[in-house]
Amino acid sequence: MNRSARFVLVEPRSPGNIGASARAMLNFGFRNLTIVSPACDPLDGDARKMAVGAVEVLEQATVCSDLDQALQGAGAVIGTSRRTGRHRWPQVPIQLLAEELGRRSASSDLAVLFGREDSGLTDLELDRCTCLVHIPTSESYPSVNLAQAVLLLAWELH
Repeated sequence: MNRSARFVLVEPRSPGNIGASARAMLNFGFRNLTIVSPACDPLDGDARKMAVGAVEVLEQATVCSDLDQALQGAGAVIGTSRRTGRHRWPQVPIQLLAEELGRRSASSDLAVLFGREDSGLTDLELDRCTCLVHIPTSESYPSVNLAQAVLLLAWELH
């Protein structure tokens, strides 16, 4: 898969999650991190600590003030959401993502969009997505940490 995929974190609150996300991306060869309106310093000591060997990904991250700027030029946008509803359908199971992107002929300008740690993506943000990805988890505890979601998507796109 294309290593130029852009991983977009919307309004992350935890510097540790930003650093762990950078590390997860680099584990699979991805380096293009975009952060929209962070509620913390993306270069904070906790972010650097959790990034381990991926501090360069943090230092080269693009920080944007809004989603329009973050998605500029993206030919396809993969949205992530654990919830279902009117704006959250249809969802592609993560294990079928590569096949779905092949069907849609995803451009080299791919953005993978991750929502806020506490509330995810809004319906308006989901409307910007070409497709939505679902990570099948236990019904008794369906939510995964932001960095875990980044890791799983990076692994699947790898």
